[in-house]
Amino acid sequence: MGEADNILAAAAAHLGAALTCRGDMSLLEKPRRCLLVSRGERTPQPDTPCIRSLVKETQKLAAADEVLVCGAGRTAFDAALWTCSQSGGAAIIVLTAAPGAKDSWRELIPQRHLLVWPLAGTEARPTSPPEFGPHWRDLLMGQLSNRATAIHVRRSGHMAEVSAALVARGCKVDDPPQMPAAPTPRMEPEPTVLGSGSLQIPEGWEFLTHYTREPDGQWPGESRSDYLRWLCSGAPFEPRDGFAALCRILKEQRLRACGRLMPQSTPMVCFTARRPDEVLALRRWRRGLLRWTFTSHGLAVRTSALELLGARPVLYASEKELRGVPPETRRFMQPHHTGRQDWAAEAEWRVAGDVDLTRVAKSEMLAVLSSAAEADHIQSDFGVTSIIIPPASTRGIR
Repeated sequence: MGEADNILAAAAAHLGAALTCRGDMSLLEKPRRCLLVSRGERTPQPDTPCIRSLVKETQKLAAADEVLVCGAGRTAFDAALWTCSQSGGAAIIVLTAAPGAKDSWRELIPQRHLLVWPLAGTEARPTSPPEFGPHWRDLLMGQLSNRATAIHVRRSGHMAEVSAALVARGCKVDDPPQMPAAPTPRMEPEPTVLGSGSLQIPEGWEFLTHYTREPDGQWPGESRSDYLRWLCSGAPFEPRDGFAALCRILKEQRLRACGRLMPQSTPMVCFTARRPDEVLALRRWRRGLLRWTFTSHGLAVRTSALELLGARPVLYASEKELRGVPPETRRFMQPHHTGRQDWAAEAEWRVAGDVDLTRVAKSEMLAVLSSAAEADHIQSDFGVTSIIIPPASTRGIR
C-alpha cells in the first residue's frame, strides 16, 4: 500500500466511513493545505477582508506548489477553487456524496484534482453522525491536510475543531496577514435633489413598483464562474446593490421571476401598488431573511401595461380561507396576517413568470432612485425617467 492509500485509510478509520475517490492520487503525496473559513457574511463583496485573505492565501499556496484541500458548494470553498484553478494550482476536493453531472462546482475545479467522498452503503461507527454532512466534510478536510491557514475561525465552530485536530497531529496552522476592514457604507439619508431625468411623484399614482435588492450570490442567469470572477476581483470593483440590480434589469429588459416564498414555489414577480413615499413607512428589517422589505431602488410600471402582461392584485385571506384553494388561484393569494404583520398594507400585485419589458414602452416606466446622480445615469443609459426618494436611515435597526 502506497503513501496515498495509507493517508486515505487513516482518514477513513478516524471518521468511521469508507472513502472512494477519483482523480490524481499523487496529490495526496504532496504538501496539502486547507484554508479554515467559518461561515461569515451572507453577501460578501470583493473587498470583504475574509474574501481578500482567502484569495491571497490560495494564490500563495498555488505558487508554493502546495495542494489546496477544500469542499465545494459554499461560497468560500468555490472562491478558493476558482482562484486555485486560475493560478494553475491543484486541489483535493472533499464531497459529502458522489459527484453528479450537474454539480455547479465542476466548472471551477483545477485541471489537477482529486475528488474524495464517502462510499455509498457504508455504515458509520456508532459515535459518528448518521449522515455525511458539512461537519463530516470539514473533519475529513483536516484529516487529508498536513498544514492549514486560519482565514476566519469562529470560536467553538467546526473550523475551530478542525484546527485543534491538526495541531494535535503536529501540523502547523498559520494565521493569514491582517487585512484592513472594508469601509462602512454611509447610512444617513441624502437630501432630495431632482436630476435632469427625474420628476416629482405624479398625482393620482397609477403604477406598480418592483423593488430591487442586492443578490444573495450570483445574479439570476449568471454562471457560478462569472460570479466568482467578480467576487475574487479585489478593489476597485462594481458594487452589487439595489441600484446595480435595477441597471441589470433595464439592460436585460426583463424582470426575472423567483419562486422563493411563493405558494408551491411558483416563479412570480412581485409589485406594490403603494406610492414610493408611502412605502417608506412600511419598510422594516426582516430578521429571518436578513434583508429589508423594501429598498430605495425599484422599477415602477403603469398598472394598465402590467395588467396586459398578466398582473393581478393579491387577495388577502385568513389561513382557513387559504386551505383547499386551487394552486392556480393560491399563487395570487397571501395570508392577511402572520403574527403582528399586516401583509395587506403592502397592496401587493403579482405576475406569474418573467416580465418582458420589451413589451412595455419606456413612457410607461419610472425608475425609483435615491439620488440625482443615479437619475442622470438611468436617463443617459436607458432613457427612463426617475423619481427620487431619499434612503431611510438604517442605523440601529436589526
